[in-house]
Amino acid sequence: MKNIKFSNLKRYKTSNKPYIHLNNKVNKNIFKNFFIYIILSIIVLLIIFIIYIIIANKNPLLNKNESAFLVKLKKILDKDEILENEMMYKHTTFKLGGPAKFFIIPHTIDKIIKIIKLCKEYNIEFFILGNGSNLLVSDKGYDGLVIKIHEDNFSDLKVKQSDENNYKITVGGGMLMKTLAKKMCLLSLSGLEDILIFLEL
Repeated sequence: MKNIKFSNLKRYKTSNKPYIHLNNKVNKNIFKNFFIYIILSIIVLLIIFIIYIIIANKNPLLNKNESAFLVKLKKILDKDEILENEMMYKHTTFKLGGPAKFFIIPHTIDKIIKIIKLCKEYNIEFFILGNGSNLLVSDKGYDGLVIKIHEDNFSDLKVKQSDENNYKITVGGGMLMKTLAKKMCLLSLSGLEDILIFLEL
């Protein structure tokens, strides 16, 4: 009886060893595969992100007409004068508005004239933007060209004495009335005091 019990025990032990060894191998393979999948997923996500950035910079939403327009626009303007998909909320006092397809800040009148002619040639809608006060822009943005005229690009001031008591003032369209009134006060010229008082209220 002892021999029989011993032989059964021995057989039981030997039969279980390969099973335990097999489980360890399976567990190691599962962890190895899981780690590989995580690395591959990260790589794929990075590739997708890089492709998205490249596509976004190329602005794939432009059609052939708009692409040709943009090429000619870049020939007229310097790099710092043109922006694509500029958010309009940055340029309105109500802080509202989505992206404008084309947004430019020209620094000369000649450039504005050329750009308006170009818009008419390519049937591109355009809008002249000043300080952006009391202006509501849709969150969908503006599907055209915005021409920004502000103190940053059109604020030249020329003062010329026309006779003993009068002066002729020539000022850029981008200068704010508040700024102009202050400059007139500094030059001891009258006529805009009421505007300054009104704007300070």
